[in-house]
Amino acid sequence: MGWDDNFQRDVHDSRYREKPFYMVRRGEKRLGTLSFQVLAGHIQFGEFYLFPIFQREGTGAKILAHCLKLADSLALSVRLEHLHWNPVRSLYKRHGFVDVGGSDIHCFMERPVAVKRPATDG
Repeated sequence: MGWDDNFQRDVHDSRYREKPFYMVRRGEKRLGTLSFQVLAGHIQFGEFYLFPIFQREGTGAKILAHCLKLADSLALSVRLEHLHWNPVRSLYKRHGFVDVGGSDIHCFMERPVAVKRPATDG
């Protein structure tokens, strides 16, 4: 079975209704989208897409770091999933995400709650 536009549209419409989406902007320029949802016990991060022209210039890392800082302030872990073939995996690994499972097409990852280290006198 090949690509089915109606099926894909239905899947994306369903996901759009089930979680909050945010447009990523720099000034008036649209860069992409993401979903960031605070749930009981963790944050669900996903649907993180940047237009190709904004990829591989550090923008994704800055956005992810900002979201992780918010998660740290709430003392919550962050969970996400991505397609196996997606090169975004290296970005997530660099930011402390570890594999926690998977399916035939998705990798499931989690970044544990950041450990706050006490300040030392010195």
